Amino acid sequence: MNKFDLFSTWIFTGFLLFYFEFTNFNPIILIYSAIVPVAFFAIDIYKNTSDITYFYFFMFINIISKIIPIFLIGNETIKDSDYSFSVLIIIIYFLYIYIIRKKDVFKIYNDLYDSYIDPENNAKNNTFKYLKARFNFFLH
Repeated sequence: MNKFDLFSTWIFTGFLLFYFEFTNFNPIILIYSAIVPVAFFAIDIYKNTSDITYFYFFMFINIISKIIPIFLIGNETIKDSDYSFSVLIIIIYFLYIYIIRKKDVFKIYNDLYDSYIDPENNAKNNTFKYLKARFNFFLH
């Protein structure tokens, strides 16, 4: 899976650009909007995964990519243009996925979900298998 296919990558990139003052667009709206599905996703992964370490990796990545940015830029002023730009980014993301990548957004996230629920039988998410193999000693 191309990590740029995940909207979280786009959101985190927007955070970095804003935090390091390369843009005036505040991505906090996108970050907050991503927290809700991530929370439901996390609960479901926790309840259904065959390997709990994948849940821990999921949480680690989302703390780094969403929770820490909220603390760093959450107090910044949200302008009207931030709302418009957030909607534009979402539209561009969907166009990128459907037209450029020629993929279905729902299939991308369904495959990602499957890779957390049954990681040993699902080779779609090699990143976590690599991390688990390299850093397994932290979890025992």
